[in-house]
Amino acid sequence: MQKKERLKNERGMTILELLIVAGIIITAGYFIMKSLNDKRHRIKSDLTLTQMRDLKVQLEQYRDQYNNYPTGIQGLTALVERPIDEPIPQEWRPFISDESLLKDQWGTTLDYESDAEGSYFVIRSLGRDKKPGGKGFDYDIEVHSE
Repeated sequence: MQKKERLKNERGMTILELLIVAGIIITAGYFIMKSLNDKRHRIKSDLTLTQMRDLKVQLEQYRDQYNNYPTGIQGLTALVERPIDEPIPQEWRPFISDESLLKDQWGTTLDYESDAEGSYFVIRSLGRDKKPGGKGFDYDIEVHSE
């Protein structure tokens, strides 16, 4: 008799209570995943900017050695392989050994802009969305010559 009475008093959770608990867990999981995803994109943006600043140093060394930056036609590949378009540097040497450094952290080739004389440059990553402009993690990242 005591066993039956005890079982009556010990009830499990109702379906409504289970749904509320599941909803809380799912909501918490959503915010945790969103936070982790935001951090991942922030890290990619930071790594891309660092990589572009490193390329800027290599472009400055290129200019110091050849008296100009690679032209827009020569592009960033002039740091990896000898340019075939004028002005072709005498005694050219590679400034970077890995062509993958010419891509941002989203796998897109970095844009390079310069005039025909190679007097300035702009390196640009289109960011996560791979489109010009954008806000948040979709913004463009740029590094300019001085």
